[in-house]
Amino acid sequence: MRHLWAGRTWLSIMDTTMDPPTTYVIVDGELDWSYFDGGVHELVRADHPLTQRMIAELRLGGADPDPDFPDEPDEWGLHVPPMRDVYRLMGEHYGLNLPRGTVVDDDLVGVFTSPRVYASGERNTRYDNIRLP
Repeated sequence: MRHLWAGRTWLSIMDTTMDPPTTYVIVDGELDWSYFDGGVHELVRADHPLTQRMIAELRLGGADPDPDFPDEPDEWGLHVPPMRDVYRLMGEHYGLNLPRGTVVDDDLVGVFTSPRVYASGERNTRYDNIRLP
């Protein structure tokens, strides 16, 4: 099956809206990069150029002080960059044309991150300008 992936880059994003989005990038049939909730997948090599750029520009892997205990580093939490910045750098690194809404908002409209029709039966108007199958 790997030959079917040759010469292709695939971006897979799973966003349940209940948990942070999980992203996978497959290049030539192999996992090239993956991200979830402030961390890069352990199978991605540490010196990956996208990871290094995210460390430099987005403080990936850094720590944020706890507002209640700013002087106690033991209480600090993992810095989680905004998804719009993660999507922007992914798009630039892989040459993907992600929708403008991705850079501005935290969602990928038209890429299965929001329902086309709500449970109430009301249409989701964010899809109005997107050609759907």
